[in-house]
Amino acid sequence: FLYKQFDFIINIFGNFIGSIFYISGLLAITLSIYTLYKKIKNKELKLEKWDILFALMMLWGLLSVLFSSDKQLVLIGTDYRMDGYFSYLIYAAMYIGCRTMKNNRIKLWIIRAFSAVITSLCFDFICTGSNLSIFSNRNHFAYVLTISCMLLAGLFIYEKKLFIRILYLAMYIINIYTMIYADTFGSYLGIMFALFFTIIFLCFVKKELIIYSLITFMLFIAISVFVDSKTNIVSDNFRSLGIDFGRISTNAPDVDKAGSSRILLWKLSFRYIGQKPLFGYGPEGTHYMFLEDTDNANDRPHNEYIQHALFMGIPASLFYMGGLLLIFISTLKNRKRLPNYAFISGIAVFAYCISAFFGNTMYYTSPYFFMILGMVSKPVIEKK
Repeated sequence: FLYKQFDFIINIFGNFIGSIFYISGLLAITLSIYTLYKKIKNKELKLEKWDILFALMMLWGLLSVLFSSDKQLVLIGTDYRMDGYFSYLIYAAMYIGCRTMKNNRIKLWIIRAFSAVITSLCFDFICTGSNLSIFSNRNHFAYVLTISCMLLAGLFIYEKKLFIRILYLAMYIINIYTMIYADTFGSYLGIMFALFFTIIFLCFVKKELIIYSLITFMLFIAISVFVDSKTNIVSDNFRSLGIDFGRISTNAPDVDKAGSSRILLWKLSFRYIGQKPLFGYGPEGTHYMFLEDTDNANDRPHNEYIQHALFMGIPASLFYMGGLLLIFISTLKNRKRLPNYAFISGIAVFAYCISAFFGNTMYYTSPYFFMILGMVSKPVIEKK
């Protein structure tokens, strides 16, 4: 709400804010390099397989930049997204920062602070009726809501003090309500599957907490029904999903419209990837190609895994997905020894990874995912 009152200031100083992004990004990258240097010097850093795969992805991405035709575009990105290779370095810095953090209490406070900030943005939506809040696109708001909804679900499940547990539950309800109104079906599906997975996961870890997990899932359903009774958002999305499955299964003439035209975007992406499968085009290197082939309607494939293959080559995307898969497998193996914050951040990562099949990276949303991802990777290492 306050953000919108000072919107004119932000418009005037837009370039200044962009500069702050780059300055803070350089600071984060510098601190992460220094942290790695200290850990290696003191022989405190043990790289896991997924760390190596993520490092290979970044190195492969650097090669994609070197082989690209527009160095400025792939390094800095477009004016709208600012999601070039420099932003990828910031994502890596966020991962490294939380990956190397030792204090579990600080990690929990980071989770609480992030959830509180996103909840305050939900009040901005409630007060103004806008599903954008401070974001330039409602999908971007939904990306961070995907994370915050699951973090709050985890905080509610593990909290022992009644008053604070009720507070987390209230915040969870507000976030779920706002997420549904943001009308981004990928995020909705990500949270739905993550909540269901949480119930199954707790059956093998802490059965006494299943009741709280069931409460979060039932509230998700109840809020969905309530919002849908007023807007038809949820039912319309599931109806569209059924229609899209029909288009795809029968290869209908209008199949390219399936998934809000994502089928068309994915087809274009695979065609582009076929032309440069090894190193891709560099981050944002296909920006103008998409605009030309979609009549200026889209500039991304709207699938993060395809996006990485398109930007940095098939090997880079495989490195990334392999790293995520190894963290997931290792987390399952160590499920009974995970600290609370690792479970909380883990279910948020799970939800985001599902929604990523339909979304994009953005300079002001993706850092939070990699921050949480770093928290998930660390406790597995500590408990070995």
